[in-house]
Order: sequence, then structure tokens, then C-alpha cells
Amino acid sequence: MKNKIYLFCKAIVNLYGMIYTGRAIEIYNQYQTDEITEADLYKALEDSADEIDARFIAIWKGHLVHEAIDSDEDWNSMLLRKADKPWYNPAWSELMLYSDVNYYEKNREYQILKRFITSKLLDGDQLLGEEMIIELHYIVSFSIDMQDIMMIFDRYDIVFDSEEQVKKTLGLVMDLANATRLWDNNGYTPNEMGAISRAKEFKENKHQKIGRNDLCPCGSGKKYKKCCGRIH
Repeated sequence: MKNKIYLFCKAIVNLYGMIYTGRAIEIYNQYQTDEITEADLYKALEDSADEIDARFIAIWKGHLVHEAIDSDEDWNSMLLRKADKPWYNPAWSELMLYSDVNYYEKNREYQILKRFITSKLLDGDQLLGEEMIIELHYIVSFSIDMQDIMMIFDRYDIVFDSEEQVKKTLGLVMDLANATRLWDNNGYTPNEMGAISRAKEFKENKHQKIGRNDLCPCGSGKKYKKCCGRIH
């Protein structure tokens, strides 16, 4: 059981970056019949202190914290960015994939960008393509800084053959960024947060008077009369 708790702690820190210990315990007890207390959690971490990746997790101000959050400034800044956002709640089997500290979703957007980079920019070099997509994913996991992104392409001596190719490449990088699970979003991707926000706005506005030629509040981009207005 102690090993399971330790793996669970690694998973939630990898997925969320930092999380209040009380919420962590709620998540564990939501899925498992062997319910735990805060003392159980701390004991499991203490007993696993000699594990090679134990340094990956810190306890700071009542939170489980990833080692990358290593200052009061970082902690306070992330706490503000995470505040009032919902928490991504995966199935237990998916959550525990994150107990591998190197795990992240290699989703459709990831695969598309990897194939494009390998075939169009690296002359089919699979090894370099894998190295480059790992670096790009790391960058977009924390911020979308075009200067940092272009530095990666420069480091791999990428020479774009046209402005159109640059736009295509950066568009695919943005697609990856918008489909990447972020600590700031409590595990949600920007795409998912956008959908949640639109759904909330739609729910708040659905009882308000909407003109038939107004844009539909669901975010489809269609006129209300040709979208949700058709069923009212």
C-alpha cells in the first residue's frame, strides 16, 4: 500500500505540478477502497525517501510540489494561475501513467508535428525527430515563447525553405501547445479549458434574449437561428 501511495504522489505531481495534500487525499480515496489519511501519505513519502526519483516530490506549505517549483515566487505565481480553475479528473489507470516521471501524452497533435518535422525538416532522421519533438513539448508545457521555440530550430540547424513552411511549422507547434496538459490548468489542455469556458458562458447566456441573427453563444461561429436556435 505504501508503494502505491508513493506512486500515486508521483503521478499527481507530474500531472498537476503542485496540489494541496487534502485534495490529493480526496482524489486517492475517490478511487481506492483502502482510504488514506494525511499521516499515511506523509509516511509513504518518508519510507520512499531513498528511491532514486524521490527528489521529484517536495512537501511545501501543505502541498505536494514538483521539484521544478523551487522558490516562493514560483509557488505563489503558480497558485494564482491555478486558482478557481477546475481539475482534470482522469481514470485511475490514466492517472497512474503519470507515476513515470517522464510520461506525457503523445497525442494526435504530437504525432502530426513529429512526422512533419522528421519528413520535412530533418530529411527523415527519426532519431533527431524524436529528440526535437521532446524539446518542443517541454517548452510548450510551460509557456508558448516563440523565441525559445525558434532557438530549438536553430540548434538543430533547421533551414526553412519558405515563409509558408515557417507558418506551417509554427501552426503545428501551436496545435501541440493547445493540446498539451498544463500545470497552470490543473491538468487540462488549453483546448479543453476553452471548451469548458464556452460551455459555462453558454449556460449563463442561454436564458438571455438572443437575436436570431446573433452569433450562437455555444461558440460554433454560426448564427443562432442556424445552430442552437433551431431547437428552441
